[in-house]
Amino acid sequence: NGPSFSQHDHALDAAAAGAGAVLGRISLASGDLASGRLAAPFRLALRTDAHYRFVCPLGAQTTPAVQAFEEWVLGQVPDLERFDSGMEFVEASDVTPR
Repeated sequence: NGPSFSQHDHALDAAAAGAGAVLGRISLASGDLASGRLAAPFRLALRTDAHYRFVCPLGAQTTPAVQAFEEWVLGQVPDLERFDSGMEFVEASDVTPR
């Protein structure tokens, strides 16, 4: 038990301020991990069925702005994959709550 947050950045800020630990997505915490503001204390990670979807209005996928955004997003993937190194992944569906 303890504090709960509806916004991930508030949870990350609280953890960085010493309020405790946070369970969250690597994609949202990668900047804090890379800067050393936060550390991953365990080599365990949960693999979930949650995914991000790239959506835009029909027909907008061919506009330069949307294509530039897609290229930027895909360029971020290698930065996130480096946090996978040495992690033991467990399927979230295999974890039984206590």
